[in-house]
Amino acid sequence: LLTALSFADAQQGWAVGHGGVLLKTEDGGETWTLQQRMEGQPVLLSVWFENSRHGIVVGAYGYAAQTEDGGQSWTRLIVGEEGDDYHLNHIFSGPDKSLFIAAEMGHAFRSLDHGTTWEKLDTGVRGSLWGGIGLRSGRVLLVGMSGRVLISDNIGDTWRELNSGSHEAITAVAQRADGRVALVGNGGLVAESDANLE
Repeated sequence: LLTALSFADAQQGWAVGHGGVLLKTEDGGETWTLQQRMEGQPVLLSVWFENSRHGIVVGAYGYAAQTEDGGQSWTRLIVGEEGDDYHLNHIFSGPDKSLFIAAEMGHAFRSLDHGTTWEKLDTGVRGSLWGGIGLRSGRVLLVGMSGRVLISDNIGDTWRELNSGSHEAITAVAQRADGRVALVGNGGLVAESDANLE
């Protein structure tokens, strides 16, 4: 089962999935090769590449690893506190080169040094967070269970909840060219914000 993909540019991309699978394309997704199966064959849930060399994968039971050579070799990362084994559901970039991870049980994590070190954030919620996005305005969104949408105006220091209009789990979020945010989720949920996100 493939779960996520990330492109460093128009040609180079990576896809991850169960069994530690890491696929790579060098022709914009026309063809893919198995670059490797990660040691221990973890369930990989998300992948993020900053450029053609530096990338991070995250997954079930707190698994996280970083590459500096385009996916040839990987070094394990500690996200949160030693021993945390929350599922790390989605890694994404925020403002000022920050990185965020949406995780289960209301947990979220932030890195301000390109993913080398991570800190746990207080989101104020308990339900699992499935995804997030760094908006062009510099704000950060987290989405998850029970129609939850959290927004931060200060790179994750504090969060407040927005009304999504749904109680269905939100599984993905994207920003449109006009600034509005689109949400999709369980039960056929498709929703769109107004331009101000209030």
